[in-house]
Amino acid sequence: MHDFSLDQIPYSDELVCVKDIFNAKNIVKNTRTLSEREELHNKIAGSLEEAVRLCGLKDGMTISFHHHFRNGDYIVNLVMGKLAEMGFKHLVVAASSLTDCHYPLIEHIKSGVVRRIETSGLRGKLAEAVSIRRAWYGSCWMCKALISRPPSPCGTTAFTSRYPPPITPAPTTRARRSTSWTWWSFRPWVDCNYNVNVLTGSDGVIRGAIGGHPDTAYGASVSIIVVPLTRGRIPCIVKDVGTIVTPGKIVDVIVTEHGAAVNPMRKNLRKRILDSGLPLFEIEELQQKAEKLVGIPDTIPYTNKVVGVVTYRDGTVIDLIRQIKE
Repeated sequence: MHDFSLDQIPYSDELVCVKDIFNAKNIVKNTRTLSEREELHNKIAGSLEEAVRLCGLKDGMTISFHHHFRNGDYIVNLVMGKLAEMGFKHLVVAASSLTDCHYPLIEHIKSGVVRRIETSGLRGKLAEAVSIRRAWYGSCWMCKALISRPPSPCGTTAFTSRYPPPITPAPTTRARRSTSWTWWSFRPWVDCNYNVNVLTGSDGVIRGAIGGHPDTAYGASVSIIVVPLTRGRIPCIVKDVGTIVTPGKIVDVIVTEHGAAVNPMRKNLRKRILDSGLPLFEIEELQQKAEKLVGIPDTIPYTNKVVGVVTYRDGTVIDLIRQIKE
């Protein structure tokens, strides 16, 4: 891991959620297979009504949805219809986005099932109803729409009950976190400690979002990073990644077009792969092969100024992004 202190973070007093530095010793990864997990913790209920009762939903709580299906999403309508049927009132709907197909929420607002909406976007009839205040219930309540950062984990299609609303977690996955294995092809860079960078480019510039990369790697029984050995004339397996996003302790397999490597902490997994007849390399061998093909990349010149703080899924600081020298 990179060496730094919280004192190096400017305006750290304003980052109320940043209180500690990431410590890999605190990570305990669940490597049980999907079938083993389902056997131990089967959360599939016999009906939607049963699922609602089991989760302990009460009046006034927050329910969360993701808009993965966009205008083809009828999960919100299905769930809200059932909650109305069950007699729930004064609920907060925290949806990452709401589209044209979610106009049935208007009636739930009028009837008092929904008292507030928190979302990043509104469209169609629902947006019109909120905008011109046609969405109401009773004589004094008005629905308020908070247009903000999505409060629900990205990639989650189930709904959850929350009360009081928790601190918003890091954006979570584009893949299922409960699956037995998950593979990623996310333009990553990987180092010899299996740390992964999917945030900054080979030039040190911030290139996008992490997309729930560490959440998926942590949640999967086997996390597989698929990456080319080189990209253009740039090695993708390096001695040290510029920015650590996903710690090596939760990364299990690296697959390239020149071979694969298994994290030495996963001894049983490595043995099973070798017993199947598939060849494996040490990750240092892949890194050295990449260097032989394209050479050693120049070191990126940085200043001491911190321009970004990378937090792990538990809120601890896993790395700092520094300003590039012009």
